[in-house]
Amino acid sequence: MNLLRLLLILNICSNFSFSQETLQIMFTRLGVFKKYTIHTTEILEYKLKGQRKFKEGKIVAMQDSTILFENDEEIKLSHLKCVRFKKNNHLINAFQQAFIIAGFGFITIDTFNNLIFERPEVLNKKAVLISAALLATSVLLKRMSYKKVRITKNKILRIVNFNYQNLNTTH
Repeated sequence: MNLLRLLLILNICSNFSFSQETLQIMFTRLGVFKKYTIHTTEILEYKLKGQRKFKEGKIVAMQDSTILFENDEEIKLSHLKCVRFKKNNHLINAFQQAFIIAGFGFITIDTFNNLIFERPEVLNKKAVLISAALLATSVLLKRMSYKKVRITKNKILRIVNFNYQNLNTTH
């Protein structure tokens, strides 16, 4: 009886599930195969050929070789120069926040300490240097949290549709 209920629930849930298009970037670097997958409703940071700055947009749909964004902008895959991913590494994010707090906290505590003890130098040069180094480390950690992939002739960029329901139908 429990098996029958489970099958009924799975059948109902399968009617609400659907496949979505994915953008796949595949390449081999130093003999290691790498594959990145981007789904619809994700934010894509990209650079077009002939441009210097990255743009970002939320992907609404992908068809054949075209990506459609939320702001009604369409981009062909052949026009992409570079794609940037944000790696969601919680350890890097925690250290980045810790270095930001330590950078501002160190200079604040040192200045407050110099005011309390009535030292002639309120802002210590070493404290400024240390806090600047801590803040620079947090900026470097932020830059390390991004993975940038340049689209070249050796990198395969394609849109894959995993909709297997319409395999036997003719268009």
